Amino acid sequence: MSRLTAVALALAATLGACRGAEHRAARGETAAGNIAQRGAEGAETTAAAAKGAVAGAMDTMGRKMDTAAGRMKSQTETAGGEVQSRMDTAAGQAKSHLDTAAGQAKSKLDTAAGEVAGKAGAAAGAVKGAASSTAIRTKLTSLSKDQVTQLQTALTNDGCNAGTADG
Repeated sequence: MSRLTAVALALAATLGACRGAEHRAARGETAAGNIAQRGAEGAETTAAAAKGAVAGAMDTMGRKMDTAAGRMKSQTETAGGEVQSRMDTAAGQAKSHLDTAAGQAKSKLDTAAGEVAGKAGAAAGAVKGAASSTAIRTKLTSLSKDQVTQLQTALTNDGCNAGTADG
């Protein structure tokens, strides 16, 4: 009779641990999800700020190039069409280089934001797995093999995935 009482108490404690572990795992998953969300939002904000900075720099460079091109044009009109042609080529090359650099910066920012989101998701999964199994294993170490088998069966019948009832 006392053995049955011990099994019943162990079953109650394990069910509580299972439900408590699920609750702790859910809280951990929520916290990790919040951290991941904030990290992704921070990466998006940083990416948006960087894109804005690149766009601003490109606009400034474009205005400076236009100003410089205007000055050069007025000076070279007297020197002939060959100088004008070289200046137009140089301005086109500079604009092309700026466009390439802006594209590369955008690509790197998008990659970094994706990596942050991926790492946050992996962290959330790790937190959930650790919270659910540690509490159960700690309580089960003091039970006999028969008691563990009975608990596994009871847990499975109660809707918890306790695995095969092998003790």
